[in-house]
Amino acid sequence: SSIMLVLNAVLIALGVVLSSFLQIPIYSDIRIDLSYVVIVVMCFMYNPIQAGLSAMSIAMLESSLFTQYGFSISWATANFVVGMGISLAFMLTKQMRREWLRHVINVGTIVVSVAIGMLFIKTIIECNLYDIPFGIKIAKNSVAFGVDTGVCLLGYLAILPRLLKMKLNGLQSELEVEEE
Repeated sequence: SSIMLVLNAVLIALGVVLSSFLQIPIYSDIRIDLSYVVIVVMCFMYNPIQAGLSAMSIAMLESSLFTQYGFSISWATANFVVGMGISLAFMLTKQMRREWLRHVINVGTIVVSVAIGMLFIKTIIECNLYDIPFGIKIAKNSVAFGVDTGVCLLGYLAILPRLLKMKLNGLQSELEVEEE
């Protein structure tokens, strides 16, 4: 629908703004990228393909418009993997009855998705494109992995009240069915 399209555009724009203008430098060109909070919210709202493409769009726009290096295929690809992985976990665990297990799976998937995207895919692409030694790049991307994972987990905390509300609504529906 057009409302979802506009909402997606607004969330992508918010992600680009957070990634471009509200960054906290840590080391060299590693920074706290708050766009991952938006990405986790999009993963909650969209199917895996939509979430992956939206996360990829944030990286493509931000790197093309606001970085000194220009478009980053490695970051865009990594974001696609992160968005798809997290959204897939949210989709598959949405109806789980064991709340604690759902959260364990979701948090674990956030860590694994960011590891696959940022540690492995981004590192391999950058090593091949820029002829950077693997040992140097993996060390730098390990720090970025920790930072990005932390921001994604903050995004998960941001949607946690909504997840709990969905669970309470589901329990209320079950109670109403049992009363009839």
